[in-house]
Amino acid sequence: MNGSITTPPNQPVLTPQSNVPSSNISAADKRGARARMRATRACDRCKGKKARCSGNQPCTLCDRLGLECAYKASYRRGRTPYILPSTHVPPTPDVNTAAVANAQSMLSLAPSFPDLAETVVEAGKAAEEAALEDAGEESSISELVDVPSSYIGPASGVSFLTRAKKRLQEDATSSHTTDASTFASGDTPLPECDSSFLVLPPKHEAMLLIGTYFNVSFPTHRYLHRPTVEVWCDELYRNQMQCFFKPGDREKKAIVLMVLAKATLTSRHKDENNAARSVMFYAASEQQLTKESGETRLTSVMSRLLQCHYLASQSRINHAWSLFGTTARLAFAVGLHRKQRPQASRVNHVEMQCRRRTFWAVYSLDRYLSAALGRPKAIHDDDIDQDLPDCLDDENILPDNLITRPPHSQSVMQASICHIKYKTSPPNPST
Repeated sequence: MNGSITTPPNQPVLTPQSNVPSSNISAADKRGARARMRATRACDRCKGKKARCSGNQPCTLCDRLGLECAYKASYRRGRTPYILPSTHVPPTPDVNTAAVANAQSMLSLAPSFPDLAETVVEAGKAAEEAALEDAGEESSISELVDVPSSYIGPASGVSFLTRAKKRLQEDATSSHTTDASTFASGDTPLPECDSSFLVLPPKHEAMLLIGTYFNVSFPTHRYLHRPTVEVWCDELYRNQMQCFFKPGDREKKAIVLMVLAKATLTSRHKDENNAARSVMFYAASEQQLTKESGETRLTSVMSRLLQCHYLASQSRINHAWSLFGTTARLAFAVGLHRKQRPQASRVNHVEMQCRRRTFWAVYSLDRYLSAALGRPKAIHDDDIDQDLPDCLDDENILPDNLITRPPHSQSVMQASICHIKYKTSPPNPST
């Protein structure tokens, strides 16, 4: 008993390379397991599909699918070979069958090696489960193969559909689709953050971000008035410790925060924390709007429209579509879809131009979301008569006056107006 293992009498010796009784597997069986079966002639179905055929009648594939196996096609490679019936073809070694046979032969060693018996049983169960899984995949593939003369293989359309089906099933059972809100179902949820810990950037940096927003972020959706937004930003920094808000102050604060959120993503100063800061600004803006009170105002529509554009740009289109429903109805409540004819003594050109710009931005986003999701539009052309905004830059729009731009000069609003015209009357593809 000097630490050596005594082999029981009349028991085959286990080799480290095979872990199976060496007397049960001959050299001929090993060569047969590695040999590749070649058929001289394929049946008509396997020949048309360019599939591997066993060469007997019925062949393995036709027998598995329960189809007629025929050899009626002409043979032009010399003497016609004799087709053996399936009962005379030697069985092809199978990996799972060999594994089960090896496991059964190794069970005879269980009385002498108790630990080995448990391992062998687990290996046999794993081989059986793998065989059942392979059989299930083959049956699902055989259900799809019903088109004559189609190729069957790893690069075939059947294999692609099988992989696509498996991937879609994985996506359907993923966690983010079940844990997300009903209004954002299908979107990747936004990172959770506590907006109460928001720290505003220095004022000069905030002004730079506002410039980035108007110059880079939104080239074709210009519905904010830059001088007005800069005034609101100055008020935000002067009244950071304010506890009481007048009606409309929270919407203005939300607009400034959304401008910072969008501009942070397109800032020239690349930082790994820009995405997290942007989400924090968005969460703070959302918190301000939840405390909004009073009647519906133009700023109520602007702030939520900014959120819709932000969500759509972050590939959260379902959340954007849900929020856009509220935004569109607030625009109707304010009357943005109708042309206004105010008295000459009470004309506020900044408000009038912002009303026009905001409505047509809502109109354009409605068309985008409808086309992307295949859902009905929220705004119908029969319900609107609003004019297009004037082609004037923000610095040329004053509360009591409109400064006409010089002839032959370009305005940044020209692209936005052309974008609106394209949405209202797109070109006919047939012309």
